[in-house]
Amino acid sequence: MNIVKEDLGDQTLLIKVNVAEADYKEAVEKTLKNYKKKANIPGFRPGMAPASVINKMYRRGTVAEESYRVASEAMIKFLEDNKIEIVGEPMPAENHPELHFDTATDFEFLFNVGVKPEVNIDLAKVKVTKYDIQVEDEMRTSYKDNFLRRFGKLIDVDKVEGEDAISATLTGGDITVDDAYIGLVSMDEEARKPFIGKKVGDKINVNIETLYPQKSQRAAILSIKENELDGIAPEFEATITRIRRFAAPELTEELYKEAFPDGSVTDEAGLDAFVDAEIKKELVRESDHKLAVDTRTAVVKAADLKLPEAFLKRWLVAINEGKFSMEDIEKEFGTFKEMMSWDILQRHYLKEAGVTIGEDDLKAEARNLAAMQFAYYGMANPEDSMLDNYVGHIMGNKEEVRKLYERVTEAKAVEYLDSKVKITNKKISTKDFVALVNA
Repeated sequence: MNIVKEDLGDQTLLIKVNVAEADYKEAVEKTLKNYKKKANIPGFRPGMAPASVINKMYRRGTVAEESYRVASEAMIKFLEDNKIEIVGEPMPAENHPELHFDTATDFEFLFNVGVKPEVNIDLAKVKVTKYDIQVEDEMRTSYKDNFLRRFGKLIDVDKVEGEDAISATLTGGDITVDDAYIGLVSMDEEARKPFIGKKVGDKINVNIETLYPQKSQRAAILSIKENELDGIAPEFEATITRIRRFAAPELTEELYKEAFPDGSVTDEAGLDAFVDAEIKKELVRESDHKLAVDTRTAVVKAADLKLPEAFLKRWLVAINEGKFSMEDIEKEFGTFKEMMSWDILQRHYLKEAGVTIGEDDLKAEARNLAAMQFAYYGMANPEDSMLDNYVGHIMGNKEEVRKLYERVTEAKAVEYLDSKVKITNKKISTKDFVALVNA
């Protein structure tokens, strides 16, 4: 077997693999014997068809399959032996000459290969800004109010205001609904207007399609099936029976014990410190995310990798099996090129740093995600068993594991790159930071 490499330019190689009959003959004969044993051909008992019939039916296809397999394996080994790193996957060369598998015995297979570009960056010259987002009074007030809402309660009041919860009796035709809930908090200012200032016992004409936009909501309120709504007029009279308002809790010793059973906060000064610390955690996460994005962008730009673009476009069309045309690929190729460049750079620098990613890294990331999810729902310190169950669920899902691997890979690559690039720290207001992110 003879293999020849030609450089076509544009980071693309042509690999010529010459396959002789001796390279594939044994595999062909073995395959044909298996066909003969299993073939169920009309006119012959199972396994008793003559070799001439088997050859006529299967030899051409088998020669094509086995000779191509041998050529492909040899080409892959050639790339490995010569330490040629590739992008995409090898493909049959464009305008490949026709091969006559029914008459010829020696074949020349031609493959196009996209070669991975070299990475050559002076990272010390790459500049990135890390933003120190400042905690502002408005954020403190908002976070503190939202935190305390978890421990507040609804109290009865005499008159309706902006975000009150109303209980009412709805009457329309021969339908009466007792204790219907009307939540002003979910309404806009215009929709609330008819209720503002009303008291218990007052009557208001309402449209239930406005009060309850979803069909499922209206059906539940009226205790009927959704398909029965069409025959019901939406105009009802609402008689207010109760008005309740959320009341923030008083900052008492009992509150601190309930909110912080570990005793870490016992007074308002401690609560304010806790609020600042929690806000800062979130701001640091936002800043770190921005830094990761900016590092990625800066390094990709500095690398300016020369990818085999024509080859990759043809490869993308082929692997998508007709889902996308070349015109579609052309439109999105800029995004794909950036993604592939970043993938190459990540792998290069993780290898340079000697960093490998194992199952423990993936589990640790899954645990972090679980903790963040629980915290979102107000569980700052979930039990280990809850976290373990969540991690087990994620690790049992191949797609989730793939996403974890991508997250960990990027995080470790960025961590290494940030130790090499030049980072300038800059204080910034929340407003300016949001504008910067959205620019």
